[in-house]
Amino acid sequence: MPYRQTDDGPSSDATIEAWGTDLAELLTSAWRAALEVMIDDADKLPATTEIEVNISAADPEALLFDLLDELIFNKDARGLLLLLDRPHIREEKHG
Repeated sequence: MPYRQTDDGPSSDATIEAWGTDLAELLTSAWRAALEVMIDDADKLPATTEIEVNISAADPEALLFDLLDELIFNKDARGLLLLLDRPHIREEKHG
C-alpha cells in the first residue's frame, strides 16, 4: 500500500501520508495506514466479520475524513478492527 507515517504533525496525533492512482486506492491506503498505527501488523488481522459502510460526503477530503472516522468508531464502540476491502465510490451529480 502506498503510504507512510510522518513526524511532522502534533506529537499527540499520528500523521500519515497516503496516495493512490485513484480515489478508491487512496482511501484504501489511508485506511491501511491508520490501521497500522493502531496495530503492529494488519496482515495478521483475521477476517471474521464483514460489514457494509455507506458514507456520503460533499468532496473527497470529507469522504476521507468520514471514512477514517468510521474506522475509529468501529474500533472504539464495537471493538472491531476492520480491513477495507473493495471500496465502491459512486459520484452523484446534483443540479
